[in-house]
Amino acid sequence: MAVRRTRAWVAGAVAALVLAGAGAGAAYGVQAADHARARSACESAIADARRAQDSLDEAGASLAAAAASLAAAVDAAAALGAKTGDPVPAAAAADLAAAGEEARDAAAPSADVPPASLPDDLGGATTAALDDCAASVPGETARLTEAAEARAEDLEELQARADRLGAAFDAYEDAVQARGAALLAQRQDASVDAIAAFQAALDALDGAEPAGLPALVDAAVASAGALVATSDAARIVSGGSCWGDADDIGVLVDKHHPLCPRDYAPDLVPVASTGGMLRPEAAAAMDALAAALGVETGLSLSAASTYRSYDEQDALYAAYVAGYGQAEADTFSAHAGYSEHQTGLAIDVAAGSCGCTDVPFGDTPEAQWLAENAWRFGFIVRYPDGYEGITGYMWEPWHLRYVGVAIATAMHDGGIATLEEYYGAEAAPDYY
Repeated sequence: MAVRRTRAWVAGAVAALVLAGAGAGAAYGVQAADHARARSACESAIADARRAQDSLDEAGASLAAAAASLAAAVDAAAALGAKTGDPVPAAAAADLAAAGEEARDAAAPSADVPPASLPDDLGGATTAALDDCAASVPGETARLTEAAEARAEDLEELQARADRLGAAFDAYEDAVQARGAALLAQRQDASVDAIAAFQAALDALDGAEPAGLPALVDAAVASAGALVATSDAARIVSGGSCWGDADDIGVLVDKHHPLCPRDYAPDLVPVASTGGMLRPEAAAAMDALAAALGVETGLSLSAASTYRSYDEQDALYAAYVAGYGQAEADTFSAHAGYSEHQTGLAIDVAAGSCGCTDVPFGDTPEAQWLAENAWRFGFIVRYPDGYEGITGYMWEPWHLRYVGVAIATAMHDGGIATLEEYYGAEAAPDYY
C-alpha cells in the first residue's frame, strides 16, 4: 500500500508541474504578442513621422529656393529701375522698380521648424515605452504635417508675387525692345557694325533671366550710344550736310539737309492770331496773313502745330514709327534734327470753317486762299501736291513755311513749287 501511495503522489506532482509550466508559457506568449503589437504600432508611427519630415524638408527646400530666386529678381528690378537712357523708357523703369518693391516683403523664407523628436533605438524598449511611442509620435507627425502645409501656402503666395513681378519684367523688356526698334528705325544711317551690335543687344534681352538683365541692359544702352554716335557722324559727313545757317529764314531743311546743330533751338514768341510759338519774324507775318484772310474772306485759321524741339520731334517720330511702321512714317514725319518745325518758321494750320487738318483741309476755302496768297506774306506751302519725289513728304496743304517775302515772291513769280527747286538742290525723297 505504501508503495502505491508513493507512486500516486509522484504522479500528482508531475501533473502539477506540467500544468504550471503550461500556464507560464501561455502568459509569456501573451506578453510577447503584446510587445510585438506595441513595437509595430510604434514603428508605423515613426514611419509616418519620417514621411511628414521628408515632406516638410522638401517644402522648405522649395520655399527657400523660390525665395532666393525672388530676392534676386527684386534686386534686379531695383537695379533696372535706376537705369536711364536709350533704349530704356523712363516709365517702364519706374513701373518695374515699383513692382520690385511690392514683391520685396515676400522674399524671406519662413522660420525654421524643429525636426521630429523620435526614438533612436527600439531594441531594448519595453512594451510600455513602445506604447508611449505609438501614442506620442502621431502628435509629431501632425505638427510636421501642419508645418509642411503652411510652407506650401507660403510657397503659393510667394509664387503669386513672383508671377506678378515676372509680368513686370516682361512688360519692361517689351518696352525696351519697342523703344530700341524705333531707335533703329530712326538711325538706319548708322554704321553697319553699330546697327548689328545694337540689334544683337536687343535680341539678348528676349527671355533673359531677371538676374542677368541689368548687365544686358547696360550693354544695350552702350550700343545705343554707339549707334547714335555713328548715325550723327554720317549725317554730318554725308548727305547730312547743312544748307544754310539755321538762323537764316531761307534755310533748306529736308531729308538730305538737317539743321546744324541738330538740337538747334530758336528764339520764339507767341502767335497772337492763331496760337502757338514761332520766331518773331514768322509770328508777325502769320498775324498779317490771318488778318488779311479775315478781311478778304471772313475766314480764320488756328495753329495745329508750330515749333517742336528736337526731343519733341524725336518722340513724335518714334510714336509714328511704332504706329505706322518706318516706311509710312517717313512720308509725313521727319527725323529729329530734320524737321522744319524745329526751325520755328513752320506752322500747321487748321481751317476755322471746319476745324480740320489732314487731307480734308485741302478742300477748304482757307486752303485755296493760302495756295493763292500765302506768298504775299512770305509763306509757301512747303509740301505741294505731286512733288513727293522732291520734298520726300506727302501733300500737306496745311504746312506753311516762312521763307520771307523775297524768296516767296520769287518762287511765286517763277512758278517754282519747292524750296529744293528754288535752290537748285537735289531731290530728297529719302534719307541718306
